Amino acid sequence: MPLKPPGKVKDEYSSIIHNMITHFIEHRYIRTQLLEKKYRLQVMELLALQSQINPHFLYNTLHSIYWESVALTGKPNKVSEMVEDISDILSYSFSNPTETVTWAAEISNTLSYVNIQKTRYKDKFDFLNTMKKSLNYIR
Repeated sequence: MPLKPPGKVKDEYSSIIHNMITHFIEHRYIRTQLLEKKYRLQVMELLALQSQINPHFLYNTLHSIYWESVALTGKPNKVSEMVEDISDILSYSFSNPTETVTWAAEISNTLSYVNIQKTRYKDKFDFLNTMKKSLNYIR
């Protein structure tokens, strides 16, 4: 709420001074609000930039780990497959939330998760190939 000058005006000079003070106070108040909005906008832009950089950094790091794993064995292996699956999941989760998602993308993302769990739990985890068949049918 802006500051207000004294309310009593006695003569023309007081009226002029009153109007000048009122204009000055209103100008300062509006300027302060504008500066605050500019600051908030800059903070939001910085946060948006950070939220874009972090996923790309993580995705690029996982991609590097994938290739290091393949280089150690000379071919794709369980570790590289798990890294590829988690990369796919992250890429899917960082996608635009306003886009419509296809059934094929949903099933593919679910299969990436299931593959990680199958590797983690080995014989303790069973999975029906119905989803894989569904994915092939949808494509």
